[in-house]
Amino acid sequence: MNMIRRIFLDTNILLDFLDRERASHKDASRLLDGIVSLGIEAGISDDILTTVYYVGRKQVDRTKLLDFIDFLVENFRIFPFSETIVREAVRDARRDPTADFEDLLQIHCARSGGFPLLVTNDRDFPRIDGIEVMAVDEFLETIFEKKDL
Repeated sequence: MNMIRRIFLDTNILLDFLDRERASHKDASRLLDGIVSLGIEAGISDDILTTVYYVGRKQVDRTKLLDFIDFLVENFRIFPFSETIVREAVRDARRDPTADFEDLLQIHCARSGGFPLLVTNDRDFPRIDGIEVMAVDEFLETIFEKKDL
């Protein structure tokens, strides 16, 4: 399989990285290391930054948390939720009452930014045309071919 060069990350990947107690912490760490070392273009929504700060402040000291946010700003493309993205997410939420609205915002943001792949640890993440959704462990196995990153 060809190396994917553009990925969009879901919020839970960054929260997994911050919290060493989370089951996917190690995979999230490998993923972030790989993004930087392999020069993969990674995107996140601007909304993720507020969530990372809000949740992370309970687990990480403030200086380390702000350093992490600096890291994200330096190494990731950050995309806002446009009116179009919000409308698309609302439309899809009406069509599928089981779909998580925040997840729909993320995946439409990924599509709007031209990212072909969204990486998440949410096995029930909604799908839309044009975006592949992959779990972080699957991404590491398939794309990085279990390399030690």
